[in-house]
Amino acid sequence: IDTVPPAQVTGVSVTMGLDYTNLPVADVRWTATTDNVGVVGYDVYAQGSGGNVLVASVGGSETRAFNIHTNGYPTTAFTVVAKDFIGNASTPSDPVTANTCGLVPPTVYPPTGVVADTVTATAATISWRPSSATECSAAPPTGYAVIDRASGTGVQLVTTSPTTYSVRVALSPDTRHVISVVPTGGGQRLLESSSIEVQTPPVTCPATPRFVRGPSGASVSDVTTTTATITWPNEPPSECGQVIPTAFEVAAADHVVLATVASPGTSATLTGLTPGTIYNVHVHAIGGEYSGPGDSGPFNTNSPDVTFTTVAPVDPPTDTATFGVAGTATLKNLTKGALPLSGQTTATFAADGAVSANLTIAPIRSVTLKVLGFLPVSATVEMIPTAPVTGQLTGTRLTATAKVRIKLPKITTAGIPLAGGAGCQATQVSSIPLASTGPFTVAGGGTLAGSFSISNLAGCGVLTGLVSPLTAGGGNAIAVTLTPAAPSAT
Repeated sequence: IDTVPPAQVTGVSVTMGLDYTNLPVADVRWTATTDNVGVVGYDVYAQGSGGNVLVASVGGSETRAFNIHTNGYPTTAFTVVAKDFIGNASTPSDPVTANTCGLVPPTVYPPTGVVADTVTATAATISWRPSSATECSAAPPTGYAVIDRASGTGVQLVTTSPTTYSVRVALSPDTRHVISVVPTGGGQRLLESSSIEVQTPPVTCPATPRFVRGPSGASVSDVTTTTATITWPNEPPSECGQVIPTAFEVAAADHVVLATVASPGTSATLTGLTPGTIYNVHVHAIGGEYSGPGDSGPFNTNSPDVTFTTVAPVDPPTDTATFGVAGTATLKNLTKGALPLSGQTTATFAADGAVSANLTIAPIRSVTLKVLGFLPVSATVEMIPTAPVTGQLTGTRLTATAKVRIKLPKITTAGIPLAGGAGCQATQVSSIPLASTGPFTVAGGGTLAGSFSISNLAGCGVLTGLVSPLTAGGGNAIAVTLTPAAPSAT
């Protein structure tokens, strides 16, 4: 029986590099050794913080092992052992140390021995042994972070000081957690520990009264003089003994109930509120064994108060006011530019907000228009009211409708009459709906805008058929500003 091992391997050298993922790898070479029968293979061992580990095996004719990963450790000592047919192993070669400090950043070794103790449905104590060493002039860790890798990307649960190696962490009940620990510190490579699995049990609720919780928050919208809408989130139970409410009450601070909504409703419109009044309201959940507004202790809490003020009433004017009218109108198909409007209106405001007004608009003389987008013409345009303006003033919003007939008594180009005449007008009255674009008050007036349509023209002479299609149609914009007229001198 052959009991003679191969001769010790010599000439070992190590060259470090990076693989395609930028991880350090070693290229180990040696001089072929001899055996009385024959060398059948070589084993390469790496000595790191994990001990002496077999990292490569090659045939007896090889004198090289390459692409050997160093498992993240910057400094590794390599040895080579020869084997013969019987399995006799040579004495390990003299170790050759490889260093990756020129290839990787300063490195902190990972913590080891991670364990979990005192596991409950919602927490566990995580302990570990601190990082054993640093390489490449790395600074010691500034602390440790406990990570849950169950989601893949990882969630940091807690951080500790550099001298704290055990910490209580919050966990989700009835959940598989994958826990690891990584040192913290800037500007260096921090190696993470091996992970452990921690399975938390489900929550077991002790005997406790069934109760409901008020929403975690509430908001207000659509506030008017007498109404407001309160909205709150739909939140499922999250505590032992907590049940879904059967209904929700919106109540004032003095527990006066303003509205009740069946679950799972999440909004209520309050009505009958007092104008110009500050309200503090909350949402109260009804259900469980504790549901009265006077309940104390941890059960049936209300939402935080939400504060709002109803719109102050606007005293409806009951008198008559005169306004100057100034603005512009565009005859969409005929003009390039705007027609200047001026005039006057005397309006009566009733107690219920109804508005009635007489309107006069001055003729627009010698305005320059363009036919077909390029042919300049000079025209006189008249907008003749055919009925009083009617409308409604609600708060500071004014809506109104004016009815006018469009007339074009004179249209010329280069002084040559094209069309017109006393009877040149739209065949139908134009109804012009207007609405205030901002606050409107009797004392300050305001701006109104809208659009209107023009029917076909008639009575404009032999060129009526040419002019009418150029004026008829909708989308004609109008905007006017009503300015209170100065009082007459007495």
